[in-house]
Amino acid sequence: MDDGSWRPTEDNYGVAISSFRSKVERGLNLTVGETVHILEEYGGPNGWYYGESMGRKTGWGIFPKRFICIKDCVVEGIGRYQAVIPKEDHMVRELTFGLREWFQTWKTKYLSQGWNQMLEDVAKTMTDLTVLRGRLLNDTLSVEQASSLRDEIATLVDWGNGQLGMDLIPRKNGKEMNPDECSIVELHRVHAQGVEKLRTKSVYTKRARLPTESCRTDEGNIYNLLVCYRSSQCNIGDDAVIYLSIYSAKDDKFISEQYEIKLNKTGFPVDLDKSDNLNALFTDLSSEDLNRNLFLVIRIYRCGRMLLDHKDHKKPPSSPYRRPWGVGVYSVREIQDQMEVVEELYECNIKVVSCADDNTFSEFHEPLIKRYSISQTGSSSQLKASVSNSERTSLGLHLAVKIIAGDLKKCQTDNPMLFTRGLAVIQKMDFSDVINPGEVRNDVYLELHEGDFDRDGKKAQKNVEVRITVLDKEGRRIPKCISYGCGENLTDDFRSSVLYHSNGPRWGETVRVSIPMEKFPGSSALFEISHCSTKSSKAEKKLCGFAFMRLTDHEDIVIKDAYHTLCIYKCEDPGKIKYEKYKTMPFLVDDFGDPRQSVFISKSLPYVRSPKETIQVSTKLTSTKFTQTSELLGILKWRDCISDLDKNLDKMMNLQGGEIMKFLSDILDALFEMLQAGSQTQYYTKVFHALIFILNLLLDSRFENFVPVLDSYLKETFTSPQVHSHLMVSFSSGIQKAVSGETFPVAMSLKVLAPLVRFIVRSRELETLNPMCRNSKNDNDFGVQISELFDSFGLLLSCKDQKLKISQMALLSNLQKSFETFVVVMSRRQLAEHVKAVISKLPSPREISEDVARNKMEFLREIVNSDLFLDDESRSVMLPLCLTQVRQCLVQKMFLQLVTSTLGDILDKLFTLSQEKNMAENIENFAKMMFLVMVDTTLTLSEKVVSQPFCVTPSLSPQQETQDFDCDEDDSPKKGTKRQVDRERRRTLTGINFFASKNRPPSISMQAFAPNLKTIDSTPVKAPDIGELFKKKLPTFSMEDLGLSGEMISCMAELLRLMDHRHYAVILRPQHIPLKDFLGKVLLTFRELIKEDLFPPGWTVMRMVINNALFTAIEYLSSALSEHFLKKDQFDMQLWSHYFNLAVAFITQPSLQLERYSEAKKQKIIDRYQDMRILMGQQIQNLWENLGPNRRHFIPSLIGPFLKVTLVPEEELRKATIPIFFDMMESEIKTSGNFQMVENEIIEKLDEFITTENLGDTDYMALFSIILLDKVDKEPELKENGRQFVLSVTNLLEKLLDYRQVSGGEDHRNSHMKCTFNILNFYKDNTNKEEMYIRYIKKLYDLHLGAQNYVEAGLTLKLYAQLLQWRDSVRKAELDYPTQAEWERKERVYLQIMDCFDKGKVWEYGIPLCKELAEVYEKKFDYRKLSNVLERQARFFGNILDGVKVQEEGQDRPVFYPRQEPTYFRVAYYGQLFPPFVRNKTFIYRGNECLKLQDIINQLKQEYPLATILQFNNPIDEEKRLGEAQYIQIGSVKPRPDDKPEFVYNMNVAPEIKNFYSVNDVSTFQFDRSIHRGEKDPNNEFKSLCTERMVMHTNYCFPGILQWYEVIRTEHVTLSPVCTANEAVKSACKELQKEIDKTKKDSSIDAIKSLSMKLNGMISASVQGGIPKYQEAFFSPEYERLHPEERDRIRELKELLNEQVKLLDAGLHLMKTMDRVHGTGLSDMLRSLSEILRDIKDSLGMQSTPVRRSSSHLSVASVREVNRRSDSGVDSMLVEMRPGTPGSGSIQSSGSNRSSGLSADAVLGDLVDLSELEPVSAPENFTPLNPPANLQPKGANSNNDKKKRPFSMILSSDKKSRDRSMSVWYDSSLSEKSWSGSDSDISHHSSRRHSDQPSERSTFTRDIPVIPLRHPEPIAERPEPPPKQKQPKPTQELVSRGSYVNAPSNSVPPLPPRKPSLVKQSNGVSRASIFANVESPPGENAPPPIPQRTSIRNPRPAPRSSVTKQDESSKL
Repeated sequence: MDDGSWRPTEDNYGVAISSFRSKVERGLNLTVGETVHILEEYGGPNGWYYGESMGRKTGWGIFPKRFICIKDCVVEGIGRYQAVIPKEDHMVRELTFGLREWFQTWKTKYLSQGWNQMLEDVAKTMTDLTVLRGRLLNDTLSVEQASSLRDEIATLVDWGNGQLGMDLIPRKNGKEMNPDECSIVELHRVHAQGVEKLRTKSVYTKRARLPTESCRTDEGNIYNLLVCYRSSQCNIGDDAVIYLSIYSAKDDKFISEQYEIKLNKTGFPVDLDKSDNLNALFTDLSSEDLNRNLFLVIRIYRCGRMLLDHKDHKKPPSSPYRRPWGVGVYSVREIQDQMEVVEELYECNIKVVSCADDNTFSEFHEPLIKRYSISQTGSSSQLKASVSNSERTSLGLHLAVKIIAGDLKKCQTDNPMLFTRGLAVIQKMDFSDVINPGEVRNDVYLELHEGDFDRDGKKAQKNVEVRITVLDKEGRRIPKCISYGCGENLTDDFRSSVLYHSNGPRWGETVRVSIPMEKFPGSSALFEISHCSTKSSKAEKKLCGFAFMRLTDHEDIVIKDAYHTLCIYKCEDPGKIKYEKYKTMPFLVDDFGDPRQSVFISKSLPYVRSPKETIQVSTKLTSTKFTQTSELLGILKWRDCISDLDKNLDKMMNLQGGEIMKFLSDILDALFEMLQAGSQTQYYTKVFHALIFILNLLLDSRFENFVPVLDSYLKETFTSPQVHSHLMVSFSSGIQKAVSGETFPVAMSLKVLAPLVRFIVRSRELETLNPMCRNSKNDNDFGVQISELFDSFGLLLSCKDQKLKISQMALLSNLQKSFETFVVVMSRRQLAEHVKAVISKLPSPREISEDVARNKMEFLREIVNSDLFLDDESRSVMLPLCLTQVRQCLVQKMFLQLVTSTLGDILDKLFTLSQEKNMAENIENFAKMMFLVMVDTTLTLSEKVVSQPFCVTPSLSPQQETQDFDCDEDDSPKKGTKRQVDRERRRTLTGINFFASKNRPPSISMQAFAPNLKTIDSTPVKAPDIGELFKKKLPTFSMEDLGLSGEMISCMAELLRLMDHRHYAVILRPQHIPLKDFLGKVLLTFRELIKEDLFPPGWTVMRMVINNALFTAIEYLSSALSEHFLKKDQFDMQLWSHYFNLAVAFITQPSLQLERYSEAKKQKIIDRYQDMRILMGQQIQNLWENLGPNRRHFIPSLIGPFLKVTLVPEEELRKATIPIFFDMMESEIKTSGNFQMVENEIIEKLDEFITTENLGDTDYMALFSIILLDKVDKEPELKENGRQFVLSVTNLLEKLLDYRQVSGGEDHRNSHMKCTFNILNFYKDNTNKEEMYIRYIKKLYDLHLGAQNYVEAGLTLKLYAQLLQWRDSVRKAELDYPTQAEWERKERVYLQIMDCFDKGKVWEYGIPLCKELAEVYEKKFDYRKLSNVLERQARFFGNILDGVKVQEEGQDRPVFYPRQEPTYFRVAYYGQLFPPFVRNKTFIYRGNECLKLQDIINQLKQEYPLATILQFNNPIDEEKRLGEAQYIQIGSVKPRPDDKPEFVYNMNVAPEIKNFYSVNDVSTFQFDRSIHRGEKDPNNEFKSLCTERMVMHTNYCFPGILQWYEVIRTEHVTLSPVCTANEAVKSACKELQKEIDKTKKDSSIDAIKSLSMKLNGMISASVQGGIPKYQEAFFSPEYERLHPEERDRIRELKELLNEQVKLLDAGLHLMKTMDRVHGTGLSDMLRSLSEILRDIKDSLGMQSTPVRRSSSHLSVASVREVNRRSDSGVDSMLVEMRPGTPGSGSIQSSGSNRSSGLSADAVLGDLVDLSELEPVSAPENFTPLNPPANLQPKGANSNNDKKKRPFSMILSSDKKSRDRSMSVWYDSSLSEKSWSGSDSDISHHSSRRHSDQPSERSTFTRDIPVIPLRHPEPIAERPEPPPKQKQPKPTQELVSRGSYVNAPSNSVPPLPPRKPSLVKQSNGVSRASIFANVESPPGENAPPPIPQRTSIRNPRPAPRSSVTKQDESSKL
């Protein structure tokens, strides 16, 4: 380092060129592009700087120098108070920061919307702006170019801001405006101009370009075409001349001169010095010219012999001929289009087409242009394909072209290098549209058009060449005066081209004849005609005649512009052509008159005229010195012919303006001489008319450049000191004549009032300067004449004759233009007095036409913008005049747009003047006269605009403007509607109907009467928010209304800003209206001024300025409220309500929410205005505290508005306003003893604001709780209830914020439902919030419908139905239901619920609704509806048993598909990043029959894309629970249904009914996970395989109003290896039993194959080690010794294995039967499986017992009968049972009724093993009838006893039920071991009861033995229905039901038809076993849990397990 100390630096401003991340103490982090303010430096170039970031303002720090690029700046202040202002261009600086914001916004929109066309355009614009910024930084542009470039950048920036939704930047002269330095009116106008500019101008172009490069044709602009010759590819074979000119296809003529290029034989320029400088600039092309379809025409002439291939001529000709060769065309419009793409010159190739016929060469370009226009691409390259066979094309010419805007002088300035290279300037053959003063041209364009020649007796036609020379009046040739092509020097003569063998040649060649002005008079043109021979023996050229034409006559008047046919005189010797001889001869054919006289004339002439030969030429004069008219001579020499003066003046006024402009000064001198001639002329009036005519010509745009000529004439040439008197007298008398009805051009005179006054004043000045004319008399006369002139103006305005309307309008339009001139001869105050007197003569607006009245207001606006308004004395006269007229128009609603603009101009002037001087008096006068009227107008206009959306349409008619937009078809507002209430409120408050028709009475400010507000209802009125009004109809509005409203609002805001405390004191003492009404009207108006829709989006600057002005005004108004309307007797609640609503609207308006803006913009606003929300909030708090006891009047009306204020995300504002709610609570409890009203209103509004308007956040929730808890804890009276209220609201806030976070979108639908459910429960507990409760029922219902969750939707809607009663009272309209009777509403709701249940296939839930509706219909005797609902109920019953009816294609009958069971999943969310309502919580999800595990995984991934899905079942560690990641664990679970007593005592309940309740009405679920206890044996894993079971309880039953519920309790049970084995074997048996039952029911090929696969898999698995492994693991004595507690379970496993083998044996027998019946072809496989099964039996010690044919070996008939009876579900039911919903409790009840269902299908054959059956305790009143006489098995001999004995059991105590008792048959051939009890045992067990209290829905539980059933004998009373032929149904797995460990068994696996081996228990109770389910693979229906048997003394103990430590009382 060079220096070891910190020192001040001169480099105070820099930009970071690289990002810097500090690792040093007090280092400042920087980002590339960030600007820094530097204070000090340390060290050398590699040292450090000390400063701060100018954008972030995060503090001061150090950073390396090498990271900073120093910029120039201006430093103000010292030290840390320094302010640096960069010196760089303001647009560069703005663009730098703007592009950064653009990129951030662009990126955000791209991420949210994706790629679209708008983003693509903005990206291109950003690139273009970067290029343009570089151009500005290069500093190589001129001042004009830089200014234009800034304008273009500003336009692009404004366009981009609009596209990206950013703010519009107000600019003036390309620079951003400072709102503090301009008026609000001007600021508004700049905003409006910016919007209009973006709307009307296409901003984005294909590339960025300088404005000077623009080639778009704007009206009035001048353009130039630059043509640069590059090369020629034409093979001409001789020297050539190329001519380029501009041709107008619209006018069919050439409009420019020609550019000539001479080439040699090789195609190079003859003058090699010009090789690179052959450039031409075609000038003076106007916008109109470019719209005429211009073409660049190229004509090529060959210079050489007559014939190129002539063999006779070997030498070159002495004088080469010009022969036509080819023509090419190119569209100028195509050049225009290319200029939009090409930066500089556009290189183009123009095809040239050869002309075969010389005589058509002059017009050959016309067909080429037509072909060019017809061609599709419009390119000259298409010409080759379109030419005829006789035409030849060549490669053509290579040119470079460009269009340059501006006149010639501007071109020279912008392109100076272009004019240093010999640029040829090509003029138009006419004057330009604007004739420049001082322009001198004296050209005659002479076109050699065509000729007609005689053959002179020769066979061949002539080859004619014409030579043109120009002679002066003496006959001498004028040298160097002829030009045929620019680019070459002038020549002495011109030789035409030669057309081969043509006696009627058409040359079409134009030459420019430039004759010196002194030689022009008397000049003439000579045409020498020669024949050119092609024979070598003759002379090349031979003269055959001549013609001539005089260019001027004897009066020096130039020949007329026309075609002239010239006579040809014969002469063969050039020397004999003498000027003296032919100068007096006639030269036109028309001069000869009659042909008979032509013979006589010809004989007297020195030359003989050829009568048959003529030549036709045309002339066009372009001269500023010579004229073709004689009328001007009579004016210029008026003294010589004074007698013809009247006629000459009339002729002059009929001339074209161009001729008069040439001699403007001379004509004016002559006219003024006539006026001063006195008695020499009597034509003052006619001279005055002529002067008026000439001055009106200057108003023509063609002659606007001659206005400086007039100015110069007045200053230097005008010398008429006495003409002012004549002019004023003529003018005044003329106006008086016109008023009296005489003829006088008043309107024309008034149009040129300004120049006339200039002549008058200049004449008066000359008079005062002349000592001879200066005297008092002249002064007095002049004053009198001036007064008479203004009196005549007043007289004209006072006339009511409609014929003078145009003259009156002309006076009002032009009088202001003469103010600047009048002040030369009078003071400004005198002029103001005259003007005031003139305007005062106008009648009232009702008596004059609308146009005149409008012109009057325009005139007043011009006065405001004139110097008269800047002068204090004249302003004192004009300001009252203007304000009076403006006020009158505002009151009458006339010309509002114009009047508002005038008002804005006045305020703008007052603001500007107030910056320089004290304007308090003027502002006070303005406020007195205009404040109330402006308030009325502003209120009306703002309401009109706010009530309508932003879309542009034509303006509305007066009738449409006044119609009520919220009305029905009759356009009358409904009484009591929001709009009508608001209308009446404002009309009552202000005394004026703002919504009335156009015939409304005048404003209240003009009336003395005002209503008494004491009669107004004191109910607080809520100020409507934007968009709440006019919801039914939203008509469009016009842009005129928007601009008018914005202009008036800006005027109102500017007036408020100009006013100080003195002015407010004045307006707060109104004279014509009570202060109360005045304040009410002003507060309402201010409320309208801050509405968002008044200005387009992006006008943030405008809104901020207005808000600042309004805030100051509201402060003054609040002081007036406190002073006059706060005391008890003066308190006015309505005024205070208006104030508070205004303050709330002010704070909550979107433009003041600074959080929406970037940090830089936010800081900028705070630095300028502070945070006005905080200031207004503090003002609210102060005034609220001042209210004292009056606060009670604003409860609850202001709770919502104040709550909205507290929700604004500004901490200081919240701290200031949240305590208001405590004050409300305190006030309310003092008034009514509680604060229930406050609580209800806060809850309702919080719900609305948070969920609907997206307000509030977690910080608000915390702050709300902290502040109010602190308040209520300090107040004993509120402590308990207040604390409960605050905590309740905080809880609601948390739920609402969660709801808002997940609302919207399909991705968060589940979370949305959960949050809705939470809020629903909150409102359910709050009895006072039924409306909110119903609202969220509707929301949840809609969510379920959208997700097609019909069951949940129906249950949700049932909550609403529970609120309804079957009453006739009228229920108001809510949800989507109209106003109707309550029972009709409930009926409609029930029907919707049933539809949902029907779609969700839960018909059991719809049946109770049908019954309830049937009862209602029956009571109302509505049998039609009763029949319908009973039919629906019957259909529901049928659907339960049959399933869904589907009509498939190709089927005659419908097919019934059984409904599928829903699936259940366990989903756990781990991690702190989840929302609070799911964080570290576990849920059970219920899915429909189609929902698979992968589906819910995909759904969760979509909802939580950052979460990791865990599909393993291991427990989650704490790290994942508390970590910042997201983990979701998913797994399938099995439902554990409650026992249902209805199924226990009815064995014949259809399986479809049982299956439904096995998976519905459940709230308990289990989840199994396999583990190993101890060391795993690799040879036999069964030894250590255990099951870890997790039992989960939810707080609600499924299905419910959600598809998922949270797990509230979890229990864990571990099953031993033996129990695990039991579970596995039981599960296998269940699956096999299902397959057997399915095959019995459906003997289709698919069912047989499925059973065969199951049998093959199970038998083969046993061979592979299944059963042997179990034997090895558990059947050894060693295992029993080590695990004595498992002895019963080992015995149970043995029996289960025996049962499995028996089932396998039964399945094989059934397969053999099916094989015999259907011929399945599985005999070999079945034989093999039978052998394997026999070996298995032997290993188990089982003996094979043949199965009887009557039981297992079913016949075909028996199989069909089984199918039929199984379908019916009532095979042997003798008691009538109606399938329905067990119990009448709530569907969502969470009771503990766990009833168990039995499967009657577990029957195989006629026998069943009773060893697994257990006695069940009966009810108290249960008495068995007809007990078995001999229940104990006999013994061994009983095996052969085939006698059947009935066994009856009563299911009900009802007599009818006893009559219908069910007879059950059992087989008495059981051995002694088949039964373990006796009669007494059964009685004993039947009488036993539960030891514990039963649950709510459960009374008793027992297992009913499944007795083998025979086909029952028919009963006489109820004959058995005939068998039904039904279509085969798809396979349906019948799942048995399970329960807890202590629950009784539901069903028993069926046993093979053989005598079982039973074990007798020592305690008389059947053995107990503990087992669990084995989890099925994902995607399959896992078997339900097998019920466990234990003592019935403990109905609901904890689940049992095989753990070592176990309660002895729970063991069996």
